[in-house]
Amino acid sequence: MYNFWWQLPGPKSFIDRLVQDIRDGKNIIMCLPKYSPYEKLSKAVRIEMENDEWEWHSIDTEEEKDPVNLLFKRFIQNHRIDQIRNANTLAKDPVFKGKLIWLTNINQNNWLSWREFIVDYANICRHYCLLDRTLFCIPLIGELTLNLPSEDICLSLHRWCNYIDRTDMLVFTSQFFREKAIPLIEKQMIISVIVNLSLWDPFTSERLANESIDKILKPNYILKQIARERDWDNSDFVNERLLWLSGIKNEFEGKEEFHSAILSLHDPKKEIERRIWSAQVGVYFPFIEQKRQEILVKLKNVLKVPFTTRFETINNIWDLEIGHIESQIVNEISVPMELKKLVKRLRIMRNKLSHLNSLDEDILFFNYDIL
Repeated sequence: MYNFWWQLPGPKSFIDRLVQDIRDGKNIIMCLPKYSPYEKLSKAVRIEMENDEWEWHSIDTEEEKDPVNLLFKRFIQNHRIDQIRNANTLAKDPVFKGKLIWLTNINQNNWLSWREFIVDYANICRHYCLLDRTLFCIPLIGELTLNLPSEDICLSLHRWCNYIDRTDMLVFTSQFFREKAIPLIEKQMIISVIVNLSLWDPFTSERLANESIDKILKPNYILKQIARERDWDNSDFVNERLLWLSGIKNEFEGKEEFHSAILSLHDPKKEIERRIWSAQVGVYFPFIEQKRQEILVKLKNVLKVPFTTRFETINNIWDLEIGHIESQIVNEISVPMELKKLVKRLRIMRNKLSHLNSLDEDILFFNYDIL
């Protein structure tokens, strides 16, 4: 599933930027918050560059504390004993050319030494043409992103921020529901709610998609579980940088948002409820309008105009709202009871959503295909 993630437009644009900088001869550092799908990132970059003439290598940085010693041991085994071993001699050795090296297991114990190395090495790369360079790809996760080198001609930084939008998450989340036999409108609503709760986080999307509908509509228990699992209940809300690197806060469609899991612990503005309501409005308002028009066709010989309300007189039958229709058919014996129930249900749904109230299971689950 997470191979598919990097094919979505937003994540793919991140990959494209990484690849373009590599092709331009730059070493790259990827700055990633915790709980982002970075495990398949190297594979996605490698697939995108499969037609480029790079020799791909993955190196575990925990094999050796000193970066230069590790790289000499790995690539230049026939070096002279008296040879000075540093970033410069490494870069100019003919054996050490045309490679793309992805570093793994960068951590607090080895990042400072690798940071010093990559700054020196990137500066040295300026003196070599692109075809003679070996380049490094360095993923940094969480707290490691607090200690970054400066960008340079041959070193670029890429921060995972504001790459995901609602379309990406709709496509991603819908994959979990392809085989589920539930009515289309319910499926659309559930997917929309999950997207609004997950925002940029595919792991939360997958977690919610595997829950029952009632738990998705009342998600606080699940969201609190996620917050505790990620140790967010002990998080520092003061430092904005810490909020991003821990995965608590990120940009989503150009706006900074808090993760729903952290809101489940403290949500004075009832943001989770608003996200659920917003998802339902986006699905059910167009649905109610579609049903209104179908009902008008069905009942055009029963409904009458002009129809006077407290506020206006309606002269065109196609302008009758759901409430107007219900008031005309409630005592009409020629209209089937199931159709009356449908109109009533649609009127209740519209009124609740119009008053900023989300819909619960009692009102949602109904046979809306009786027309």
